[in-house]
Amino acid sequence: MTNLFTGDLVKTAISNQTLVLKAEGENALLFDLKDKKYVFAKGVENQNGCVFWLQGEYFNQLPLDLNLF
Repeated sequence: MTNLFTGDLVKTAISNQTLVLKAEGENALLFDLKDKKYVFAKGVENQNGCVFWLQGEYFNQLPLDLNLF
């Protein structure tokens, strides 16, 4: 369990300001406020105040047909 919730602002390897758009199980849809990129993160873990993931798909904008969860 990642203990991430929609609306959380978290620290990640890519940014200190990453917004959690959706989290379910070990997957999360994140938005990097610094670089304005979306990340569909798989295998998400939250350790020592930093969120990281095992695999991620990066998008400049979300495809309309994207079904992540």
